[in-house]
Amino acid sequence: MNFKEALEKLEKSSEFLKFRKENPKAYLCAGFFVLDFESNQDTQQIDFQCEEKIAAFSVAKEISIKMEETADKKKVPSIKPEIKIDVDEMQKIAGREIEKNKISTKLNKIIAILQMHDEKQIWNLTCIFASLVMLRLHIDAFSGNVLRADKSSLFDFVQKPK
Repeated sequence: MNFKEALEKLEKSSEFLKFRKENPKAYLCAGFFVLDFESNQDTQQIDFQCEEKIAAFSVAKEISIKMEETADKKKVPSIKPEIKIDVDEMQKIAGREIEKNKISTKLNKIIAILQMHDEKQIWNLTCIFASLVMLRLHIDAFSGNVLRADKSSLFDFVQKPK
């Protein structure tokens, strides 16, 4: 399910309609997708800022909501739902970057967050491979331009005990 489909399904749900009635000033602030190529159990989550909390809606067979405090009670910038690059196109762009970076091991997961970053609405991707290589990408959600591409290893994040 892509972002636009997930948002449409959410907006039609009774859970969201109730939430919207109780939180009329809430606004769309993020989309979170996990594409799991091993288990084929993808995750779709759409987040709304309301007051000093984030309402995280899981969009699956059933719609569920979880309210979470925001860090430092900061407001998360809003995003526009009318993106041009959706999940399927974002995957194609990531595939081209994988080829460009000569990563030949199996792609296990893509963790993708639709968010505002440096005043641009982007897809913030972390691609995780069987070899524990990671490719982090920032893709403009409107033009499809790759704004950042960093290849690293999960081992780079593991600290050795002193």
